[in-house]
Amino acid sequence: MRIFYHGSDIKLPTGFILKPRAAEYESNWGKQLWYKALEHYRPESFLAHRDSIFMVGSEEDVDFAGGGTEWLFSVIPTTKRVERHDINWVTKLSGYIDDNINNLHDSEVADKILELSSYYWWGMPFDGENVWEYLTPAAVIIEVEKY
Repeated sequence: MRIFYHGSDIKLPTGFILKPRAAEYESNWGKQLWYKALEHYRPESFLAHRDSIFMVGSEEDVDFAGGGTEWLFSVIPTTKRVERHDINWVTKLSGYIDDNINNLHDSEVADKILELSSYYWWGMPFDGENVWEYLTPAAVIIEVEKY
């Protein structure tokens, strides 16, 4: 099974199973317009962010993906369900929403928000550099090290 990485500001022991903390996630991100757009356009078959553990494929991507930077966990998903999304689409979506904040109800703007959200959910690679984040329902920590 593939090993992924998860960053944390809290040290946890090996063997600990990371599980989603939906209420905390919603509290931290729920007011962000990019998050609202992603959730609004999320196909039912995909994991909601609030119901996921976020992982990356390389140690270098932990900080860029928004993970904690005190501790680095090597993790293995506890199920076979793992989704791959290019986080650069979220950056693009967030910037597009910010640039069009006064026109969010315009049909062309709404269509573009749908398009960018869809690229993220369907795992389309971003033009240029890719930063993949992986979502899973739970993961077990197999190694802990200072970041």
